[in-house]
Amino acid sequence: GVTDAESTPRLLSEDKKTELASSGAVKPGVFDFAAAFTALRKNSELLLGLSPASCPSISMASVSEAYGNHTITLSPNAVNVWNLTVAEMAQINNLDAPNRPGGATELIINVTDSGAVTLPVRYWKALAKENQASSVMWNFPNASSVTITQSLLGSVLAPNAAVTMYDVNVDGDVVAQSLDFRPWTAELAHFDGHTSEEYFEGHFPDVPVMPG
Repeated sequence: GVTDAESTPRLLSEDKKTELASSGAVKPGVFDFAAAFTALRKNSELLLGLSPASCPSISMASVSEAYGNHTITLSPNAVNVWNLTVAEMAQINNLDAPNRPGGATELIINVTDSGAVTLPVRYWKALAKENQASSVMWNFPNASSVTITQSLLGSVLAPNAAVTMYDVNVDGDVVAQSLDFRPWTAELAHFDGHTSEEYFEGHFPDVPVMPG
């Protein structure tokens, strides 16, 4: 329903730009993107503050190291939160878990770096199964840009950032201020955690919560 080729948001395909230039992706008025991203940015910020002290259903994931191998321990039937920097991520070559994300055992990974963030290439065994995707979220509350050059399992929440993803497999949703996305494959997998119900509405009732 869009006739203005310069309207936003819009989709353009590298091999069909001429064909698609005459039709946009979203009809005006269907989505209130300004309101949606106001809520998403606030939610991304609040996810960084999740702790057991603020909500009994929250658990802080613990990572231990032995003989060069790392293990992440998750609390079952809880929203597990792991706060780390890119530098800390780069030090973890192997990551396994006695109980992995899935079902009611969710994992929120808060990458706390600000500015331009580039994820190091890490193929962690603990985050390797496709059926875990709906239980994992990567949150970038402080980043202005995020570059992902490895296949990623879980949803990406980066509402303040320009996200670039080239030559990767993605299992999850991607929320970004802008997205340059050239995947090998992309599988939709909504984050299925209950953080919004148990934390935001109970502690921040005035903050609008986006579904999912």
